[in-house]
Parts: sequence; C-alpha cells; structure tokens
Amino acid sequence: MLRLLIAALALPELDRDGLLELAVAGLDANLATDFRPDGVHREASTHYHVIALRSFVGARENARRHGIAFPAGFDERLARACAFAVHCARPDGTIPALSDADTGDYGPLLAQAAEALGDETLRTPAERNVSFPDGGYHVQRSGWGPRDRYLIFDCGPLGDGGHGHYDLLSFEAHGGGRPLVVDPGRGSYSEGPPNLRRWFRGTRAHNTVCVDGLDQTPYTRGRPSGPVAHGRLLFRRREPGLDVLAGEARSPAYEAVHERRIAFVRDRCWVIEDRLRGERAHEYDLRFHLPPGAARIDGAGVLAPGLALVVHGAGALALEPGWIAPRYGELLEAPVVSAVTRARHARFVTVLAPGATAPHVAVEGEHVRVDGEAIAL
Repeated sequence: MLRLLIAALALPELDRDGLLELAVAGLDANLATDFRPDGVHREASTHYHVIALRSFVGARENARRHGIAFPAGFDERLARACAFAVHCARPDGTIPALSDADTGDYGPLLAQAAEALGDETLRTPAERNVSFPDGGYHVQRSGWGPRDRYLIFDCGPLGDGGHGHYDLLSFEAHGGGRPLVVDPGRGSYSEGPPNLRRWFRGTRAHNTVCVDGLDQTPYTRGRPSGPVAHGRLLFRRREPGLDVLAGEARSPAYEAVHERRIAFVRDRCWVIEDRLRGERAHEYDLRFHLPPGAARIDGAGVLAPGLALVVHGAGALALEPGWIAPRYGELLEAPVVSAVTRARHARFVTVLAPGATAPHVAVEGEHVRVDGEAIAL
C-alpha cells in the first residue's frame, strides 16, 4: 500500500484521487491488523516490528508533506507502535533480538516518526518502567543514558506466523554500558545439521528455565501445528526503590508450572525468583546466556566483566558453550550459565548485579540473604 501511495504522489497523471483513497484505506487497515492494541507487532519480533514500522512512518511523513489526511485513530495507533520501539531499545539505542530478530539502531526512524506525528515523547520519554500487556513485553530501566540499567521481560503470546521463539519468561538485561544477559537472536533459518534454526528458536537458547530438556512449545518449522505454551503477567508492583514483575508459564509439553518474579531494586540490581511446581520429579535447568567474553564460576555464581550472577537453589552450576547472533548468520561464541536441579518442586533465587559492585554480591552473605520465603537485601 505504501507503493500505491508513492505512485499516486509521484505520477499525478494516474487516477491520483482513486489511488490515494485506496492506499490510505489499505494502510489504515494494515496498521490496525498488524499491531496489537498496545502497539506490539503481532509476530512478537522486535525486528519485524521495526521493519513494518518503516512503511507506516514513511507513509505518514509523505502524508504530512503533501497534506493528506489519514482516518481518525491512525496517528494514535502509529504512536503506540513507535512507543514500543522506543521503550524496547537497549541503553545503546539498539533493539534486542527477540523472536527471529537481528539487532540494529532505529533511532533515525523514530526521530522521523516524532517529527511526522508531532510527538516529542518519542524523543524523550518521561516513563521508564513500562508494560505492553497485549504483546506481553515489560521494561524496567534506571534512566535513558548509555550506562543505565535496563531489562525487558517476555511473558506474552508466542506471536502470529512462524517467527515466535519458545522463550516464555525470558529476559535481556544491560547495565554499566555493557550487555549482561542477552537473547541470542535468530542466528539462522537453516534446518541442516546441526539444525541451528531449532537451537536458536528453542527454550534452551533463552534466559528461562528448560524442563526435562524440552521446548515449551513442541518444535515445528513454521507455524505451530498443535497446542502452544501460554504465559501471563500475574502482577506488576511498584514502590519507591522497587519494581517487581511476576509472570507464569504453562506448557503443553509437561505439567510443571513456572512462575518467575523479577525485582529491580533501587535502580541498581535485580533479584530473580523462579518457582517450579510439578506433579512428579523433573530436571529444571535455569539458563542465562552471557555476551561473548571470559566468564568463570565462583562458588554459587558466575563472574564476567562487569557482572556477577549468583544463584541459590541449584544442585549443579556449569558454563556451557553457546552462540550470540547480532545479525543473521553471524554466530559469536558465548558462554551459557546452566543451573540444574532435579526435584518435583524447585526454587531458584538469582542476583544479577552489574558494574563495580558485582564482585561484592553474595547469596546468604553480607548483601543478600535467602531465609525461607524471604529474600533480604
């Protein structure tokens, strides 16, 4: 439809009014169909979100320059879609690579959207801790500077089409000017040995708990052909110095239920509690994908440059080889933290601390104490 709009504007000898009417109506219908009410693209992919957004922002800018009016509600829907792109961006301005996505900086696109819509909140948002309930993405951040803390949490639908990853309750976190825990991205669409498509899409390739080595949703090459996992936000609680996100994941592949709470404490560090309840014993594998670089196990946790990740409740803690793919086909070797326990029920408590304070964080030590149901900092 964008091409029809451009053709009508560039070639006035055509049936300009008829083409414009068709293009404007089509773009309005597509915008309402492609994005959920909260502004998140229906495929739940950050990359496909901004790719689709380019067409609508381009159409709106052409309309602004040529005095063309869009139907009522178009600008409001477009602003919500742009707002998600603004809030999901990492501190360095790039998007996280969630559900078949590459990273990239779409700041110029959003600046153009702010100009076309006359919406300065797309340049300098006032809010930091924002939820997009229909798409299932929730953001925590300490500020908008390049060294601020940032986390994006996923407890929403798989996404339409075949681009969704099996990543319920996964998150990505940054702080101190560097990535801390990252989503590996889409990597490859190749299903040839060793089937990187399946690895990058699977639950083990995300920062969540893998149960019995199974994917949350049974793997299919394209659209799901059977039941899919479901996630929901249980609550979001805000108090001075504290923001808590709680979500739940249920899978058709096993009966165990996963509940995760992420507490952002004083804009400094995160305390992550994972509870799993099953009708029988399972192997619960809590996984965190670190950026490329050196990492080592230190007691109950893992130390990496600018990061301490301390886990309470694991029977075994290990580092495994993995990959991070900032762009399609570009595979960078990166360590994966695997914290495993076998039981009917399990409870993990993880402290994720960036920056200079990282080496001083300890579970059951001076700074963090786990005492039954209570977590004290």
